[in-house]
Formats: sequence, C-alpha cells, structure tokens
Amino acid sequence: MELRHLRYFIAAGELENFRKAAHHLNLAQPALSRQIQLLEQELGYALFERLPRGVCLTEAGRSFLDDARAILDSVETASDQGRRIARGEAGSLRLAMSESGSVQPVVSIIIAAFRKARPLVELTVMGMDSIYQFEALRAGRLDCGFLYSATAGDKRFHGIEIHQQGVALALPARHPLARRASIRLSDLRTEPMILMARSFNQKFFDEVMAAFTAGGLTPQVVQHVSPGAIVLNLVAAGMGLGLVLEDMPWKIPKALVLRPISGFRVPFRLDLVWPRDNHSKVLAEFVECARRMVDQQPRSKAAENDSGRASI
Repeated sequence: MELRHLRYFIAAGELENFRKAAHHLNLAQPALSRQIQLLEQELGYALFERLPRGVCLTEAGRSFLDDARAILDSVETASDQGRRIARGEAGSLRLAMSESGSVQPVVSIIIAAFRKARPLVELTVMGMDSIYQFEALRAGRLDCGFLYSATAGDKRFHGIEIHQQGVALALPARHPLARRASIRLSDLRTEPMILMARSFNQKFFDEVMAAFTAGGLTPQVVQHVSPGAIVLNLVAAGMGLGLVLEDMPWKIPKALVLRPISGFRVPFRLDLVWPRDNHSKVLAEFVECARRMVDQQPRSKAAENDSGRASI
C-alpha cells in the first residue's frame, strides 16, 4: 500500500464522487477508479458501493477513511518533525554546568537566547562539576557542557571560551595587608595559605603553583579544599589567607576582603565543550548561539590581559 493510494481514497471518500475527486487530484477519472480498485483488492473488501449514478462509502469504507486520515496526519507530523530536527529547530540537547559556571551571566544569556530561537528543542540542564562533565561527555551521556577547562588540548573535544577571570587573595578585613590596594607576592612569603585542591581542576592548580614558583615563592599551604566557598569559610575562621576567583559566585563574608596580587596572572577559563564526533544539528545551533552571545559581551579583565584564546 502506497501513501498516494490513501490520498486518492481520501479525496474520493470525502467527495463520494470519482469525477470530482479526479479533477481535484489532477488525474484522469479512469486512472483514479483503477487505483481505488487496486486498494480494495489489497484490503480485501469494498470501500465504495457503486451506484447507477455515482458512489457512496460502505460502512467499512467510512471506518477506513478515518484511519487513512489519521495515517496521513501521522506521516505529515513525522515528516515535519524530521525536517525541524534536520534544521536544528527541534530535537533534544543534554547540557551540564558547574555550580560556579552557572552563575556567570553569559551562561544565562546563551540559554535564554537559544530557548527563544529554538523553542521546540527539549533542553535538559544538569548541574555537574567539570571533571565529571568530561567523563559524561566521553561516555555520550552529555551533548555539551559549560565547564572549567581541565584537559585543554584533548583532541576528542571542541571548545570555545565563554568567560575568563583571574584570581584574587581573600583575607580578613583586619589583616595588615587588607589596607593595601594591591598585594605583592613577596608579602605572602610567611603567610599560611588555603588553596583550591588539585582535584578541583588539575590544570588550574598546576598553573597557580607555577605562578608562585615564577615569583620566587613556595606557598605555605595549610589546607587544600574545593570549591571556593570553603576557601572563604576557612579564611573567615582564621586558618590563613586564600586564593579564590576574582569574580566570586558566592557571597563574600563581611569580615573578608578581596585584593589583587600584583603580577600574579593565572587565567581561569569557562568553556563550552562538546565531543568532536557529536554531529547533532541541534548541538551545532546551540554552539553558534553561544558564539554570537559571547561576541556581544564585553571582555573580562583577565581575557583582555591574556593574548591567547586557545580552544580545546
């Protein structure tokens, strides 16, 4: 049975007149009559009762007419959905973001713009630390993620920079160094330090330690923790001074202040990352939307100071 047979039958059944149906379909009447006969032979029962002047649907024909309409509607719906998916207008997208990444305004801007442009896409958003996002992307459980790049150079992924920021020193407001607008690295030589753990982001941790070494200082680390909110809590508790992101997503306790460290440049990048072998049109549309929104945003201080914008 071919779809055209259903279309011929529906036209004839709705008009109950082969001549008018043939004219509507731009067919010769004998050709339409022959196609209806072939359909009846395939079904094994009569769809029309042939009268001296015209035709009328049989009881079975009336029932089949309802079903034929439903079949064609279903085919048209499936065809439309397929076209929308092929154009990236429909389908699904599984997206993850870390807690600290989710509070960056540009992330909300990207998602809002995509939802407006592609309202038919089913968007599933999950909260997930960066290291676990990479695992989920490798396993195919995610399509893309906003994460702090931990494996730059991994050829299995594509990535674009979404946001970049530097680090600052968190210290008690009553600490002698808090009176300074900027702190020198040498001022921290004897200070107990609280750093984000290497497990939080291996690449970032190694770059922090390299920056200390380049400045001729080995930090006196008393605690490694993650995430940055715990660093703030321990600084407030008097355990030491802490390195945190300059654009903190958490509320800074009133008893603390943040100060820049002169010459201490460690950029911390938020990237949108996706597998190279994911060729979803919806994913491509989301990535393009992200590019447009990022290009419209003012560059962060850390990005302005950093000449390289390498992709994963």
